[in-house]
Amino acid sequence: MTALRLATAADAPSLAEVFVGAWRGDYRGLVSDEIIDALSAADWAARFAAGLRDQGDGAEGAVRLDAPVPSSPPLDSPPPAGRLVTVVATEPGTDRVLGFARYGVGPGVDHFAAPDDGRGYLAALYVHPSAAGHGVGRALLRHVLDRLSGAELTLWVFENNARARRMYQRAGFRCDGARLTDPDWGVPQIRMARQAVNRARPLPALADLVLPPIRRVEIEPIHRPLRGTFRTALREVSELRAHEVRLITADGLVGRGTTVATPQITGDTDASITAAVRGPLADAVRRAGSLSDGLRAIHAALPPAGGPVAPARGGVAPARADAPSARAAVDLALHDLARQVAGEDLASLLGNAPAAVRSDMTVSVDRAEVMAAKAVEAADDGFDTIKVKLADASLDVARVRAVSRALAGRPVCLRLDANQAWTREQAVAVLDQLADLAGGAPDPRPARPSDEPIRITVVEQPVVAQDVEGLAFVRARSPFPILADEAVFTADDARRVADLAAADMVNLKLLKCGGLWPARDIVRVCAEAGLGLLIGCMMEPAEGTAVASALAAAGATGPHAHDLDAAWWAAPLAEGAEPLSHR
Repeated sequence: MTALRLATAADAPSLAEVFVGAWRGDYRGLVSDEIIDALSAADWAARFAAGLRDQGDGAEGAVRLDAPVPSSPPLDSPPPAGRLVTVVATEPGTDRVLGFARYGVGPGVDHFAAPDDGRGYLAALYVHPSAAGHGVGRALLRHVLDRLSGAELTLWVFENNARARRMYQRAGFRCDGARLTDPDWGVPQIRMARQAVNRARPLPALADLVLPPIRRVEIEPIHRPLRGTFRTALREVSELRAHEVRLITADGLVGRGTTVATPQITGDTDASITAAVRGPLADAVRRAGSLSDGLRAIHAALPPAGGPVAPARGGVAPARADAPSARAAVDLALHDLARQVAGEDLASLLGNAPAAVRSDMTVSVDRAEVMAAKAVEAADDGFDTIKVKLADASLDVARVRAVSRALAGRPVCLRLDANQAWTREQAVAVLDQLADLAGGAPDPRPARPSDEPIRITVVEQPVVAQDVEGLAFVRARSPFPILADEAVFTADDARRVADLAAADMVNLKLLKCGGLWPARDIVRVCAEAGLGLLIGCMMEPAEGTAVASALAAAGATGPHAHDLDAAWWAAPLAEGAEPLSHR
C-alpha cells in the first residue's frame, strides 16, 4: 500500500533518483540523448534540496491512499499562495520514495505564466520506473486535485510526449492552445488545463421581514404537456403534473410556490404533497408573523429531513415523512411573499450580487441515433452544455460516442447522468472506455477538427444514492469529475460526500432539499468543504425553475452551466394562454 506525505529536505536525493530514473526510462526519443546522459542525480538533489527548504518539515504523518483524506494539516491543507509544495508517494515500511508531485496556486508558481496568474499549477509529477503501473501517479494527481479544491489547474507537457498527454487527458485536462519551447530542454511544450468547478457562495442572513397575516393556503394541480417524452434510468414522463401553492394575505398579496411529485427520487406523491400542504404546513405558515418565523415553523412542522432514499425504477421510493417537495412549495411561496413585501427580486432578497446563469439541455434516454439527433438540435438552439441521460451500462458507451460524433467540431461539451443506474464496477468500466473523451484529442489547436471527440466535463450520480462509499470508489478511479445528485438531500449529506471525497460537485435541487431555507445550509457546507455547486431542478414548471435560477445567480459562480432546462421541456403555450393552466 502506498502512502503520501509532504517532502522534506532529506528527501532531495530520493527525488533526484526518481526524476533522473523517469527521464532515462521514459524520455529517450523525446529529448536528445546528450541531455539525458548529462543528467546528474547529485546536481538534481542539490536543486531539490534548495526548493524544499522553504516548504518546511512535512514529516507529521502519512495518508493512506485508499482511505478518506483526514482534515489535519499540513498535508491536507491547500498550498500557501505563491509557493510550490512537494508531496511524495512512499512505500510503507521502508518509506522508499516511489514518486512525487510539485504543485501550487497563486501568482508566480508557474514560471512560464504572467506574474498575476492565480490558477493552480502542476509543476511536476514523476514516478520511478520500478513503480510504474501501480497507481502511484494517479494517487499523486488525485491528491493535487483534492488539495486545490476545484480551482482551474494548468500544466506544461512536451508536445511529443503522447503518453503523458494521454494520462492528463484521462484526468480531464485539455490543450488550451498555449505553447512554448523551454530553453533548458529545447523541446516544444504545450499547456493543458483542467476546468475549475463552480464555487459555492454562502448566502448572507435574510432580512427578517414582517409579513402581513396569511389568511388562506391553497394548492391546485398544474397539468401541461411536455415537448416530448422525458426518459431516464428511473422514470418516463410525457406530461408535467405539478402543484401550485398560494399563500393569500389579509391585504390581498399572493405568494406562489410550485412543486412536483417525483416519487422515484423523493418518495413524494401527489397525494402526500397535497396532504402535507393542507395539513401541518398550512397550520404552521398561518402563524408566521415574519419571514424567519414562517420558515422555521414550516420546516419544524414535519419530522427532521432525511437523506437519500432507495431508487425505484418505474415505481415509488419509500415515503418520506419530511415531505421535501411539499415543504419546498410552501418555503418558495413564503419567499415569494417576502420578495413582494421587500419590493425586490428574489436574487437580491437572497443577498449576494447576482452572477450570470447558464443552463444545460438534457437529452433523455433513447436509441443512440435518436439521442445524437436530439443533441444536435440542442446545440443548434444555442446550448453549449448537453446533458446526456444514461441507463444501461451495456448500451451507454455507444450512446455517448454517437452523441460525441454527431457534435464533433461544435463548441459544446457533454455532461453524463446515469441516475444511479450503474454498479461501482460498471461505472469504472464505462468511464474507462470513455476516457478518450475526457479532454479532447491531443491536437492543441484552439479550433477543433471535425473528427475530434467532444469533451466530457462531469459525470452525475453513477451509483445508487445511499452508496456514498461507492461514489468515492468511482471518483478515485474516474477520468472525469463526479457530480453528486440523489446522494445529497441535506447539508449532512453534503458533508458526508465531502468527508469521503466522494464527489467534486453537488447538484442542489430545491424540491429535493425542501426549499430555499435548507438550501442555504447546503451552499454553506459546499463552500466550507470546497465542493463545487450546480443548481438543478426536477421536471417542474417554469416558475419553479425561475426560483432555482435566482439561487444559482446568488449562490454559485463558475464556468459550469447549471441544470435548469425544465422550463424548456414544457410545451410552448398557445398565444394568449395563461402561464399556468389549472384543473
